[in-house]
Amino acid sequence: MGSPLNRLLFGVLLWSLSLLSWGATRGPIVIAGGDLNGVYFQIAGEFCRLASLDNPDLVCSVMPSAGSTENLQLLREGLVNLALVQGDLLYWAQRGEGPYQGRAIPQLRSVMATHAEPFTLMVLSTQTANLASLQGKPLYLGAEHSGSRATALLVLKQLGLPDVEQQEVAVDDPMTALCEQKIAAWAMVIGHPNKQVLDTAKRCAIRFVPILPRNKPGAAEKYPFYRVSQIPGRLYPGVLTNTPTLALPAIMVTTDRMDDQLVSGLITGYWQHRKSFNKKVSAYANLFRLPAHMQQAAMLIPMHPAAAPALAGLR
Repeated sequence: MGSPLNRLLFGVLLWSLSLLSWGATRGPIVIAGGDLNGVYFQIAGEFCRLASLDNPDLVCSVMPSAGSTENLQLLREGLVNLALVQGDLLYWAQRGEGPYQGRAIPQLRSVMATHAEPFTLMVLSTQTANLASLQGKPLYLGAEHSGSRATALLVLKQLGLPDVEQQEVAVDDPMTALCEQKIAAWAMVIGHPNKQVLDTAKRCAIRFVPILPRNKPGAAEKYPFYRVSQIPGRLYPGVLTNTPTLALPAIMVTTDRMDDQLVSGLITGYWQHRKSFNKKVSAYANLFRLPAHMQQAAMLIPMHPAAAPALAGLR
């Protein structure tokens, strides 16, 4: 399941089965999630399950993927009709800017924001927790073409590591690399608590580097997808205090061709069973819990015409 070809074949199979199962609904739903063990896949699965509770004829399936970048490509190619995408990549893709210069996907439409994803820079507890101490040291910023890597390159370059590309190294097992001091820091864009971080904290003592954009006027805060946030304390062994950082929203996104009733049904199905959703999603510390926040954070791009009315009608 790990290779792009296997994921593609799996997606085609899901889509084919959905088409064969076309029933009383206005069409099947295929949601691009993320890694099978990740929060995106978990959230997508819960959306499918909850939407189906009120509409047993609804055909909904989840496709595993490498994350936001692949999810946008799957939407572009029409292999899925919904996906979870981190806010900065979504903003760039819809507008054709940044890494999507000349490759815009103007048909993208947001449905709702699900949770905030703080930029997380993890170091050993013995490491000085500031960016200056990381100058010239090996850093792991995420897999090639991943959303985490794109965000890390932008944020770290803007906030004090101008040669971050030269510091970046590729590792197969970042947990081992950090604990054995083969890398000085591991950058991620994730909701908290996170299993990878927890597993690392159980293996070696960690801390998080504060990300303080106010010390660099006109830097990362000029981007509309970032918000000042924090990683809450007491989620991981030995990390007792809050760590300031930047966060961006994870957004459920579709295209302008998505049926209005399916969008409305997805939102209302989630809301009616949100207590179950909140208990089953591991990134509970960063979930958006108010409809106004779900809508506001999703307005980085044009919203699907059925989304805002559905969110406004939630009680």
